[in-house]
Amino acid sequence: MVQTDSRDKLDVRWNRHLIFTQQKVPAFILGCQRSGTTICQNVFAGSRKVAVFREGSREAMTEDWMLRPYDEIQALIDRQKAKVILFKPINDSQSALEILDQFDNSRVVWIYRHFHDTANSAVVHWGASQRDMVVWIGENLAKHGSLEEAMPAILRKPSYAVYAEKMSPESAALLTEWTRAPVSEHTGAAIMWYLRNQLFFEQSLNTNPRSLIVRYEKFVQQPDEQLRRICRFLSIRHSKKRSRSVVSSSIGRYEAPDIPPEILEACSGLLDRLNQAEEAGQ
Repeated sequence: MVQTDSRDKLDVRWNRHLIFTQQKVPAFILGCQRSGTTICQNVFAGSRKVAVFREGSREAMTEDWMLRPYDEIQALIDRQKAKVILFKPINDSQSALEILDQFDNSRVVWIYRHFHDTANSAVVHWGASQRDMVVWIGENLAKHGSLEEAMPAILRKPSYAVYAEKMSPESAALLTEWTRAPVSEHTGAAIMWYLRNQLFFEQSLNTNPRSLIVRYEKFVQQPDEQLRRICRFLSIRHSKKRSRSVVSSSIGRYEAPDIPPEILEACSGLLDRLNQAEEAGQ
């Protein structure tokens, strides 16, 4: 996160103070699917200081893998004895600012991974599903001319419409252009990576002291260091045992997928921006 020196010092003192208080910390892991968000969540499972609500938790999530109504989430937070209440509502990544505004003392942990590995993992797990989503949205954008006019048609597939929600005009224009030609499974997953991670900057999370950006590759290669950083951000003490189950074997497991030059350039540029934001937040 880009911050001034004085702000850095203030945030450090603030976080150190909170470590010794009992104020609850609602935390939300966001980003793009297949970016290591589940691994980050799992390392906190079983901790007395952290209550973890996974995507499959019907207490916290709807059948569409989104947060339940905010009043229900607040009631769930209020019932917990743990200091940190951790959620992973990936499909709500476009609502990060709304979530931060809704819950007192809440934090966002945004995890990103190289788009090559993310796209490969998405295709292995879901085949053409992400390609179908972005093509459906892109074709409706091209047909209706704007996201606002296209939404009634896009909403005919609610599980796809999630990824059009709060999409910026700039992203909508790119998606329209990128889906005019046939889109492969890997290209579709790369487009999804771009759209979801672009939300980090569109919501100015890079300058928000209540957000922390985490690079997957560093997380799995330096788990103790990165978990110490995350715990400090969440105002809890770090334990080395949390990092024992983290492995780095998924990095570069498959060859880089074939992605059209214009999409490859956009993803590479966004990855550079994410890396810069992550380095600035160290």
